[in-house]
Amino acid sequence: AEASPEDSRPFTIGHPDFAFTQLPARDALATGHIMRSNRYPNDSFFTNWTSVEDSIIWNVDVLTAGDYTVTVHYTCEEGSDGSLVELSLDESRLSARIKDAHDPPLTGMEYDRVPRIESYVKDFRPMEMGTIPLRKGAGTLVLRALEMPGRQVMDFRLLMLHRIE
Repeated sequence: AEASPEDSRPFTIGHPDFAFTQLPARDALATGHIMRSNRYPNDSFFTNWTSVEDSIIWNVDVLTAGDYTVTVHYTCEEGSDGSLVELSLDESRLSARIKDAHDPPLTGMEYDRVPRIESYVKDFRPMEMGTIPLRKGAGTLVLRALEMPGRQVMDFRLLMLHRIE
């Protein structure tokens, strides 16, 4: 009740005490036609990424400058593999191609006595994108598609950043 509905605090990357930073779909904003799997953020993911004009963004503050390995957790239907995605923050850019289709079904409903209102889940696959250098400071982290050979880019669940010591 005390939280502001317009909370503009950034998500921190690279806290000195932790090597890993998780940036889930729950904490991101999507542009264009990208939609959440459910209006409730917990366990939600982004779907309907059907245009290279769309993107997923986080307001971030990098606390520790350095090189970070980036892993994206995704699903991708057969025929939509081959999309080229780019992660950027200021001048730093990293791109990778989704090489493998992975399209598991939604799960969880088989355990429900009553249909849930929260999002069902999928078995998301991790894909290492590579390493990106990040400078200390605030900015907007953007995940976007550069090429989309199929009818959609991917369903997106999580971005994992690992600071290289």
